[in-house]
Amino acid sequence: MITTIIKVSAMVIMFSMIMITGNIPLRSKSFKSNPLVLSLSSAFSGGLFLAVGVLHLMPEANEDIENSFDPDSGEHFPWTFFITVLSFALILFIEKVAINHKHSHSVENEAETLPCES
Repeated sequence: MITTIIKVSAMVIMFSMIMITGNIPLRSKSFKSNPLVLSLSSAFSGGLFLAVGVLHLMPEANEDIENSFDPDSGEHFPWTFFITVLSFALILFIEKVAINHKHSHSVENEAETLPCES
């Protein structure tokens, strides 16, 4: 009986905290007009979801993949972590090429970057 009361009160407290802190950005005009605060909070929330995904789901995925291979084969490669690193690298590459791709098409720039032929 006492554990049920503790669990229900904890749920009510957590729900209240989430509702209060979640509505602060919606109600605050200074939060909406400050791009630095908005960017930092967005990065923090993205990092939080990423950490939860990596720290919570990776061990389970690694265990499932390890169980699917034959333990007597003698081969062991951390496929889960390899796929995760490749996925992050692919997303970073796509972001750098698609979003931050900046170069000039002027003739002066090309003349400076070409090696001299002598």
